[in-house]
Amino acid sequence: MKKPKIGIIGVGHMGQYHVNVAVSIPKIEVSGIYDKDNQRLKEISDKFLVKPYYDMDQLIKDSDALIIAVPTKYHYEVAKKCLEYDRHMCLLKNP
Repeated sequence: MKKPKIGIIGVGHMGQYHVNVAVSIPKIEVSGIYDKDNQRLKEISDKFLVKPYYDMDQLIKDSDALIIAVPTKYHYEVAKKCLEYDRHMCLLKNP
């Protein structure tokens, strides 16, 4: 069975925890990560050895599903884009 490719959008404070967990799940493949902060993106990419994407649309295209870990006020914008590509997603709200 082919592993689902999971992308993670947003690798800030909470997003980094989701990357950490996702890379430890053997039944999925982390297709990559995206963050609008290129320095943070590189830092997390290097730390967890995952592919950085500097284009959110390309990450969405290359993934079967996305974890959206951006600030809540951006959920609609990012979720809409994922839906335009007919992708599954999980939205994560900060407490």
